[in-house]
Amino acid sequence: MKALIFVSPNGTYYYVVEDLAVKPNGKISAVGWINQQGLQWSSNHMAYRLNSNGTLDTSFSTDGVITVNGGFNADDKSFSMILNADDSFLFSGGGNLTSTKYDYFLGSYNAAGTSAIGRAFFDYGTLINDIAYGMGVDSTGKIVMAGSSATSTTSSSFGISRVNANYSVDNSFGTAGKVTTTFGSNTANEAFDMVIQPDDRIIAVGYSGNDIAIARYTGGFLATNEASTLAGSGKIYPNPVKTIINISPEFTKKDNSFTIYSIEGKLLLKGNAQDGQINVESLLKGTYLIKLGNQQAIKFIKD
Repeated sequence: MKALIFVSPNGTYYYVVEDLAVKPNGKISAVGWINQQGLQWSSNHMAYRLNSNGTLDTSFSTDGVITVNGGFNADDKSFSMILNADDSFLFSGGGNLTSTKYDYFLGSYNAAGTSAIGRAFFDYGTLINDIAYGMGVDSTGKIVMAGSSATSTTSSSFGISRVNANYSVDNSFGTAGKVTTTFGSNTANEAFDMVIQPDDRIIAVGYSGNDIAIARYTGGFLATNEASTLAGSGKIYPNPVKTIINISPEFTKKDNSFTIYSIEGKLLLKGNAQDGQINVESLLKGTYLIKLGNQQAIKFIKD
């Protein structure tokens, strides 16, 4: 959400507020970025706190504003924030971190506005523009970012990333904490906002080609459409199955645990595979998702 665009009186600086939160006492916390006009790669993260009457809150960073430079000559922009109960807050967006292109960036400000800490970043690939536009926290404290992973102005995908509550990468989500999604034959796809449902499923919204696009992801594992592409990968067989699922040996050497979910994400069965086999006779006919240890989810059909 763009709440404010302001150009300094002398035209030197360009200020943009991208997201904000209002407390019950009326105080407003906001994040965005500042750019020096005419100077490439000059943007910096900015955060603000205002009193209920609109004046800057001088108890925050002494003047109500904090500016963070992510790196020398870097281009750092905040697009989303989450305000914590103690008045500290998370911010996310993009920054020139590891290559000549953007990466997802997650950071936090303390309640006093006197320090900022980088918490996590995600690189979807060298020379790819990765920018997080939306953010949410699920019921377990995991932090989800949604945005765009673009290789060019005409080739991009939804990009969803997740970190654990301690800011480590959640390797149970997608591949190394990252999931990308495209729609049909459209090559241009970007997510601009997201919400997390009470059951921790993630909804991302944006565009695909010339159309509005919405994708829903199961919070505990891959999106259903991605899981379906793994069904024929040979990890489990037969598929469809009547009674016994067989697991390829390489997936049970270190961890033979499994969990089976309904297609809606409800946990139905869990345990350990015995001699590379799982008995699913008790399941009704239908479509299910299975996770083998920490591997990606696989969709299977019970006959």
